[in-house]
Amino acid sequence: MRSLRVINVLYHPPAYRGKTPDERPLYHAETSGGWVGTQGTEWPDLLGRAVVELDSEIEYEVWQPDPRADQPVSWSVTDRLTHTLFPARATWQLYGLRPQRYVWSEELARRFVRSSANHVMHVNSPFEALSQRLLGRQAHRPYLLEYHSATMDIARAKKRVHRNVAISLLYWRWEQSIRRLGRKMIVYKNSRQIGFLESCGAIRCEQIPMGCSFSVFRPGSKQEARTKLGFAADVCVLSMASRLVPLKQIDRVIEALAKLPVGARYCLVIAGHGDPSYTNHLLEQAGRKLPAGAFRLLGFLDDAALRSVLQASDLFISASKAEGGPVTVMNALACETPVMCTRVGGVDDLLARHSSGILVEPFDYESWVRELRRVVEGTRPPLLSRSVAYDHFDWSSIAARFISLYRQLAVT
Repeated sequence: MRSLRVINVLYHPPAYRGKTPDERPLYHAETSGGWVGTQGTEWPDLLGRAVVELDSEIEYEVWQPDPRADQPVSWSVTDRLTHTLFPARATWQLYGLRPQRYVWSEELARRFVRSSANHVMHVNSPFEALSQRLLGRQAHRPYLLEYHSATMDIARAKKRVHRNVAISLLYWRWEQSIRRLGRKMIVYKNSRQIGFLESCGAIRCEQIPMGCSFSVFRPGSKQEARTKLGFAADVCVLSMASRLVPLKQIDRVIEALAKLPVGARYCLVIAGHGDPSYTNHLLEQAGRKLPAGAFRLLGFLDDAALRSVLQASDLFISASKAEGGPVTVMNALACETPVMCTRVGGVDDLLARHSSGILVEPFDYESWVRELRRVVEGTRPPLLSRSVAYDHFDWSSIAARFISLYRQLAVT
């Protein structure tokens, strides 16, 4: 089997927001403008680790724009996997009639154009502005285009042409640019995207979810986990884990819980960090609307600590408006924890096929109240078989499917 280089391009900068000035990620360097770095846990990093572990002939690179970088900086995350940050700047484009901010890296674009025509370019979220501009500069090379959740907006825009002609025209132009690409395969996350994507002229169009480490996230003693975290036996433990940003709708979950009957015994446990103003809003809202002791904000947790929270939980909740996974739901399924999630991402497709978990629409907040009340009163949703979840979400399965696509693209 011949050697192959894959370049996986991110459109967004590292998540510096929410870190203190003294915090440093695992991989970091000092620049004239301060430090830059990455934890090496972006989705492409995790995929790259699994890919190079399975295929010894693949070299994997992750490219990412970073407005804090003054020159390209690279780290070897593991053997045959590197992560490079490129200098970038904030700029604007019109999204419909509204200005939309994004980051652009001229250095990354130059490297993109100069890279070998035989390299497989794995481009994330092709409708994002940086991705669009890169694709417009080089059409004739093998591309793997990975759509996360943005294509749901396309369907909405097409149904509402009369409401926003400018956005509809923008999506039409983007569709045409994707169709002009030569060799391309498309990966998508949920079944609601397939109608549009199949019309883009791809060699292959395949649904592949994000991945989860089933060796790390596994079932354990619920009683031991609850004792370790200090939960009484009669308390219903509800957990969430995400970036603390409005997209995740944690505030809406708090609103739903505030409508439960007085005397309901539960505790909402949040793992994660993010936007300081949103974090303060959650603390203020929970303190004002929820009973004493019914809310805990734990901050960022490593995998072992998050595993303990999931093992202690009666229900894991993902309430996001849009997702590419969500991986946190996969982690919960690996721990055999019941889940409630919004119909976004792709995990909900599997849950629906197997009549498992609780599935709710992302803006049907009254249904959230009804479902949460049932759980707090003792009803548990059906569990998805861990073996089924493993076959669909374990990194070994995900990496093997991507390797197959990379190899096919390289010889097409």
